[in-house]
Amino acid sequence: MFTTIYDQLMAVMESFVKEIKRVRVSSVLNKDVKQFGKQFLFDGKDETCWNSSEGSPQWILIDFERPLYLEELVIRFQGGFAALEFSTESIATSDPNGFRILQKAYPSNDSSQQISTSKLSSFTAQSGF
Repeated sequence: MFTTIYDQLMAVMESFVKEIKRVRVSSVLNKDVKQFGKQFLFDGKDETCWNSSEGSPQWILIDFERPLYLEELVIRFQGGFAALEFSTESIATSDPNGFRILQKAYPSNDSSQQISTSKLSSFTAQSGF
């Protein structure tokens, strides 16, 4: 039984993380993977994060063990370092080499959680890269 909203969120995140086969990122700040690597994307700790190098574009690619149905995407940027725009993309099932944009978003430049649900209700995350 869950005691807090945080406990519920952590349980959902743990089940999501178990479905991840592989994660790739565009870059890591100063190539310091011990301090800023992709392993911090899903650790649930406010004091850690993945940090990319400077420049555009930056990206995160997640390969799942099986197709997943996603209802929302929650993302948090460090205040002052938010992307001007980000997109959620899926591998097109008819063309495994091509991505299709599901949505674009323009995040707030603060440390708040930003929840994106537009178009994700019809999205099934596909495995494969």
